[in-house]
Amino acid sequence: MDNPVNGIANNGDVVPTHKPNQSEQAATELGIDLPTPEPAKQPRNQHLKVADPKDRQFAARATAGQHAEITAAMQANGCKDIVELMLFSMKLHRKDILTPFKFK
Repeated sequence: MDNPVNGIANNGDVVPTHKPNQSEQAATELGIDLPTPEPAKQPRNQHLKVADPKDRQFAARATAGQHAEITAAMQANGCKDIVELMLFSMKLHRKDILTPFKFK
């Protein structure tokens, strides 16, 4: 009598283990569906992009007197910074045909 629990047969031989035949159906089954990776996150303020971004900066130093004079001119002309004051000045010089101010 064969005893498959301990793998010993009556005659002392090892009981052969059962090896099921692989079916063709098992080979064609697809694996589990894994979640697709999320797309890369967009920058936070992506919707705030402008056509002509302010990405250049001028650097210069001034004495206390020059600073006070430029600040007074900015306030008098309603300009928030030196760049706006310079653009305002250039607009005025373009209209004046007698100005020696050069643009090129």
